[in-house]
Amino acid sequence: MKKLVMISAFAVGMSAYGDSVFDGLYFGAGAMFSFAEDTAKVEATGVDVEKKMNRLMGTLFLGSGRAMNSAPLYFGGEILLDLGKKREEKFVLDGQDMKMTNRGIVPSFGLRLGYTKPEMDIMFFAKFALTYPRTILEYNAGKVTASKFAPTVAFGVEKSVCRKYTARVDLEYVFKNRKSNSTYKVEHGGSLNLRVMFAYNVKF
Repeated sequence: MKKLVMISAFAVGMSAYGDSVFDGLYFGAGAMFSFAEDTAKVEATGVDVEKKMNRLMGTLFLGSGRAMNSAPLYFGGEILLDLGKKREEKFVLDGQDMKMTNRGIVPSFGLRLGYTKPEMDIMFFAKFALTYPRTILEYNAGKVTASKFAPTVAFGVEKSVCRKYTARVDLEYVFKNRKSNSTYKVEHGGSLNLRVMFAYNVKF
């Protein structure tokens, strides 16, 4: 009797979820263009140099999620890995030759909350994530590295094609990331990223 009750409870719980085209595990690839501006600053004088660090990168991603049956809502999580050529800018500041570098590997870990339109196989979603960019300022006597997780928010739309594939567009903002020592400060300015991605869905 106890086993029957447990099985019934599990069935009732699972009935909250439907057979949505967005249910299950997914993986895929895409491209991301980042609009960013980084700053190197002399702490003592406040003199700084700003450099545009715009670049195009490829994206690999893996995620999972479920759409509810009782309401047109979706919950899920995903891991992204942006890959590309590192971006370097050289300049003179405080009488020194300097180089600012954005590394070519940027991971991100996020949660997605979506609103689905089943009759159109479309989902509108918001994503809240932590992104790990690394900006390095090198000068004659050493370097300063801004390398910590930065809060990230994104909004996008995703469309299912033939129930097995999806295409999506994300507009994402990565908040500022900075680091300083007694002499210099380096800041990875908030970056605005535009993503286009394609995924293959695997049902649970």
